Amino acid sequence: MLGFSGVRISECLSFNKDSYSEHKFADIIVPTLTGTISKTQEGGIPKRETWVTHPIAKKALELAYDLSEFARRHYKALYVDNEPILNSLDSAFLALAINYQKGNPILRNTQRKLPDFFKRNNIVSNQTDIDEFNLLNPERVGKLILGGYLPKQSSHDFRRTFAVFLVRNKLGNVMTLKHQYKHLNIVMTQWYMNNYELTKALDLTMDSELQELIKEANISVTTDSLFNIYNSETLSGKEGERIIEERDKSDYAGTLYQSWSEIERQVRSGSVSVVEHPTGYCFNPACTRICSSDRSSLVCQHEVITPEKAEGRLPFRERLIKRFNALNDGRFYMASILTDMALKIEAIEATLSLHNIKFTPFKVDIKANSIAVKEI
Repeated sequence: MLGFSGVRISECLSFNKDSYSEHKFADIIVPTLTGTISKTQEGGIPKRETWVTHPIAKKALELAYDLSEFARRHYKALYVDNEPILNSLDSAFLALAINYQKGNPILRNTQRKLPDFFKRNNIVSNQTDIDEFNLLNPERVGKLILGGYLPKQSSHDFRRTFAVFLVRNKLGNVMTLKHQYKHLNIVMTQWYMNNYELTKALDLTMDSELQELIKEANISVTTDSLFNIYNSETLSGKEGERIIEERDKSDYAGTLYQSWSEIERQVRSGSVSVVEHPTGYCFNPACTRICSSDRSSLVCQHEVITPEKAEGRLPFRERLIKRFNALNDGRFYMASILTDMALKIEAIEATLSLHNIKFTPFKVDIKANSIAVKEI
């Protein structure tokens, strides 16, 4: 529940087997969880809320509820005259050690139980886990060992993980996360520099937890992007050419150009930033426009195009060619439009060539121009 919805542990404990539901919008099915929230409510009075989740939450809740049914019957008999406790027994997460449980039977101390869960189920790290852990946690390199367990894990880590996952996979923005996390005050007036600059307006303040989650998520995403760019085998665009030239002239040729931790330090210090757009990546934080033209990629001094971005232009090129052929019927007033389309196709093909991506060159033949020549 925590990892697939980003809820707080107190909110998670309010879920039961009926909390999961699905809502259909056109051809899209949105799975949700309904529970209660009290942290942001006046006087701490619980309020019903809904969170977007993953379909796997349904099976997880049903399993947790069914597994705790024996404990639920025990507590109902034990606290037959205690209405507050009886009302809480609808939760799917009850303490199962019924002989030792005193007071409220809702599952507690989950932070201490997570390491025990890993050990009981032999969930240990392999070399791939270690490599990823060291990459994403440069300040904790060496803390995770082969066959070992995560050095630190709490229920709140799942909340941070959800934020990173949402931002990294472009599943939403800060307003999406604000709604999912049920924060009260946030004003987004800018999201340009370094991909995460959020400024404040008037006397409203941003929820500090959300601000930190967004900042760390975007630092991680920006660092990942720069790591892949700096160490990519091929790059194009003026800034990409500069990076390749610097790599070739240095001792980095054929090796790692910059480590993840080095890049992260630069991102945190504000000395480097990158903004992704349809055709590539912009390294100019002061730029006020969003590039979406393949032609500008050839002349912009701050553009970097990776192999993935270049290959991603193939479908767009095919669509341009189809449109070009459909419109190329000799009408004189179409000549300028077709010329513009032809220039875009040529720009894409130039980028594809720089990345050694195979394609069949498109032969441009604007019929309107040919007709005009014949008439002359």
